[in-house]
Amino acid sequence: MEPGELIQQKLYEEHLSYDWLITQLNRRGLTVGKTAISLAFTSKRTNDTSQRIIQESKKVLRDYDRFLKKNDGH
Repeated sequence: MEPGELIQQKLYEEHLSYDWLITQLNRRGLTVGKTAISLAFTSKRTNDTSQRIIQESKKVLRDYDRFLKKNDGH
């Protein structure tokens, strides 16, 4: 599975929206919209911004997992 597909799957499994992800990316200094995210995740655009969207999205979801584990008593 492609990285963008894995991110989409994780968002779906955790019931997280693109709007939530956009907010998290904005907080990290990456201002993007739904179209840019969609193009990056479906590999329809593979420029530097798309690569950064994927990398930062992975970090956001990693931090999300860590936050859940920390607050779940694990």
